[in-house]
Amino acid sequence: MKRFGLLLIGVMLVITTNCNNQQLNNTYSSNNLSFIKNDKLHYNILLVACDTCVPIINKGYRVRVKLTDKQKSIVKKIEKEMWRHLLSDKKTDFAANLILYDIYDKDAILLFGLGNNIRDWRKNLKRDDTLFWLKKLK
Repeated sequence: MKRFGLLLIGVMLVITTNCNNQQLNNTYSSNNLSFIKNDKLHYNILLVACDTCVPIINKGYRVRVKLTDKQKSIVKKIEKEMWRHLLSDKKTDFAANLILYDIYDKDAILLFGLGNNIRDWRKNLKRDDTLFWLKKLK
């Protein structure tokens, strides 16, 4: 009987510890990604040239997001399901899209044409961009 009690206490301790660790991981993840917000992200859409090509040629428009080294490291570890969530949330959708454009060096001429208008992006490009990223991230 005494062994059963000790075993039960041990099992409860393991379960409690695992639940607490999961809560910490969830909080840590959401805090880590707090920089991915539409109203916080700083970026530029630039015309980029190949300077090693002779003659120098334009590669097209590219998004360049201003991230710290720590943020870049975090972004590289984001999994597909989290990207799906970020792209579907109205507070993070545009920012997540811009970061993906930067990571994958995707031509951003259509984004350049929209300027900084998130509403126009949602109306005209969000669906296509989201489908592209979800395919690309497989």
